[in-house]
Amino acid sequence: MLDGYRRLLDHGEQLAATDPVSKDAFFYLSGDSAHRPEVARHHDRLTRLDTPEHLLVTAAESTDRPDSCWLLRPPFGPVPPALVDVYPLTAETPDRLGAPAYRQAARGLRRLVETNPDTDVTLHHDGWPTTALELVPEPVTVERLGRQSNNG
Repeated sequence: MLDGYRRLLDHGEQLAATDPVSKDAFFYLSGDSAHRPEVARHHDRLTRLDTPEHLLVTAAESTDRPDSCWLLRPPFGPVPPALVDVYPLTAETPDRLGAPAYRQAARGLRRLVETNPDTDVTLHHDGWPTTALELVPEPVTVERLGRQSNNG
């Protein structure tokens, strides 16, 4: 059954055309979940969002978040405060995610940066794998939570 699901994901654009935009819940079960249509839709919608001049994208959870601080939620990537409680960004994810989730989040961040080149972006991550950090675009300042550096 898993092989069939993976073949279905290979045709993500076709699947997205028939997949409902809203559902009851999104459960992240494996690295394959990072390629679901909901993730691709969020990445597409990132191009429509306005960003502040300086933007902090952080993995640190907080209930009080200014508009210049967006949540970093793998596999989706950057999530503005107004969308934190909106499907599918409320996805149930395990505490320990695999590299595919972080790579997809980095692709989402890249999409946001490419469509907002005048925004100064800082990424605060919580121990991302190197394969994901390599996908973060060059102008982004990368810092690991609890540490100060420019190289992750």
